[in-house]
Amino acid sequence: MYLVREPHAESPRAPRSRGLVVGLGHEGHADDGAGPVVARLVASRLPEGWTAIEHRGDLSKLLDLCTGMGGVVIVDAVVTGAPVGTVHHLCPDERPERYIATVGATRGIGLLEAIAIGRVLGRLPDRVTLVGLEARLTALGAPMSLEVQANLPMAAALVLEDARHAAWS
Repeated sequence: MYLVREPHAESPRAPRSRGLVVGLGHEGHADDGAGPVVARLVASRLPEGWTAIEHRGDLSKLLDLCTGMGGVVIVDAVVTGAPVGTVHHLCPDERPERYIATVGATRGIGLLEAIAIGRVLGRLPDRVTLVGLEARLTALGAPMSLEVQANLPMAAALVLEDARHAAWS
């Protein structure tokens, strides 16, 4: 028996892994709301098997959300000393010196610490990336800075690029 396959037929491919986009932060706390806004911007455009959520809680619970995922992209406000609104695209394992802290570090453990703990416990996928927006304001009730607002689409584009790459890797 021979199997003949049409050489030009295209078969639809499904992504290889499930994934998660986590928008960290508190909307209504100025620039700290960048993560949730970006998560909403990308939610309907993610690869099959990927989901976007907003997470305002304890970063230690982030590990529960990430368990079993093939890839995770985290979006958060960061403070590095760069100009406000700068979009950072980081692999937390590289731990670059310019990366000081996420704004969420005030919520308990910091994001980098949560990721390090997750790695030790084997609860994170191999591919975790961080898209950070340089924050200036995090006061309750203050509006998001114009610089951060202007760069939300750029951050969303990086998130989608990371998700698509991870989904097909």
